[in-house]
Amino acid sequence: MSTHVQPVVYDPAGDDTEPLHQEQPTGARAWFEPGSPIRKHLRTIIAALFLLAASLVFLILAIVSFTSDRSLSALVFVVLTIVCALPGGYSSFVLYKAWRQKPGYQFSEISFDDS
Repeated sequence: MSTHVQPVVYDPAGDDTEPLHQEQPTGARAWFEPGSPIRKHLRTIIAALFLLAASLVFLILAIVSFTSDRSLSALVFVVLTIVCALPGGYSSFVLYKAWRQKPGYQFSEISFDDS
């Protein structure tokens, strides 16, 4: 079993007690580090997921309304489902592709965060 050892770079002008380059966090911790794309565009991600969840709720309400013979309320819920599902689905798709670093997709394409 081989182990991989990370080289540590020290500051030649200072003391050798603290390394210059710290190990980068990995996994879920890295998502919320300062400067990470997830943390920078958190409001956009929350809005996209909220729209997707709202569209699911409206779809369920539309099905329930339709089965209980209230066709007008079912139509209203279908329209609300479409209004929430289209931007929520598109935004979630682009955010997922940007998070996976696929070519042609960037967080800034749909972000409304100015920071």
